[in-house]
Amino acid sequence: MSRWKKALLVMSVLIWCLKLPGGANEFADVAAIFQIGSGARPLGMGGAFIALADDENALFYNPAGLGFNRTIGITSLAAHQFGAASLTAIGVALPFFGVYFLQLDSGIITGPQFDPFRYLSRGAILSVGVPLLLIEEVSLTFGTRLRLFQAVEPTSGFGWTVDASILIAGEYLRLGAMVKSLVSTPILFHGGHREVWPTDLKVGIAGTIPVGRNLRLNLLFDLVGLISGDRRKIFGVEAWVGGLGIRAGKDGLMTTLGATIEFFAFRIDWAYAIHRYLPASHRASLTFRF
Repeated sequence: MSRWKKALLVMSVLIWCLKLPGGANEFADVAAIFQIGSGARPLGMGGAFIALADDENALFYNPAGLGFNRTIGITSLAAHQFGAASLTAIGVALPFFGVYFLQLDSGIITGPQFDPFRYLSRGAILSVGVPLLLIEEVSLTFGTRLRLFQAVEPTSGFGWTVDASILIAGEYLRLGAMVKSLVSTPILFHGGHREVWPTDLKVGIAGTIPVGRNLRLNLLFDLVGLISGDRRKIFGVEAWVGGLGIRAGKDGLMTTLGATIEFFAFRIDWAYAIHRYLPASHRASLTFRF
C-alpha cells in the first residue's frame, strides 16, 4: 500500500472511530482507544461481553466480573486495526483488582501532498470488582473502573473518567450493566480545547447451554447507547470443547469470527473482523495464568 493511500486509510479509520463532525478543531468521542474494544475473545463475539465477563477481559468490558476471579492472569493484545493503526495492550487481572494499558498508533506517514502525519494515544484502566450478595446459586457483584486517556499526536491532551457496573450471575444465566462516565474531568487539549466524556449505559445478557459432557455454548446479546441515543445491538455466540473455543459475532458494520486454544497455563485467542467499508483486521491475545 502506498503512503498516500495509507494516509487516507488512517484518516478514514480515525474519522470512523472518533466520529469527527467535520470541523478541524472539533472533537467527538475523542478517546477512541476505549471504543475500539480490547481482547481477541470479546471481539470474536462482536464485543458482546458485558454479561459474560468471565476472564481477564472483564478488566475492560465489565470490572464487576473481577469479583469472580480467583487466579492471576497476565494478558496481552496485538492488532493492526483495519490496516491503518496498531493497537497494543497489556494487563494484569487479580482477584477483585486489575490494571490495563493500551496504545493506538498509526505510525509516521509521509507523502508528497501532505505534511508528516501521526495519530498516537494511550490509555490506562484500573478496575475493581467486589462481591455484594450471594443467594443460593445467584451472585451479585459490583465493579468500578478508572479510565485515563492521554492524547500524544497530533495534539496533546489528558483526562479521566470513572465508570460503574454490576453483574448478576447464576448457573446458566448472567446479566450485566455498566454506566459510563459517572464522574469525570474533561479531556483538556493543548491550546485550551476541552472534550467532555459522554455518559452512557449498556446492558447485556449471556446464557450458557451445556451440551453433553464436554461441549457448552454461550449465547450473548448486548445493547449499547441507551443514554446517548446511538443505540446498537451486538450478538455473539461461542462454543467450547475442552480447551478449544470457536465464536462469531455481529456488531453493526462488523461481522467477527474467532478461536481459542488453551494449553497448560497459556491461552491464545484470535479474532477476525470483517468491516462493511474498511479493510478486515486481525487481533491476537496471549494470556498466562498462575
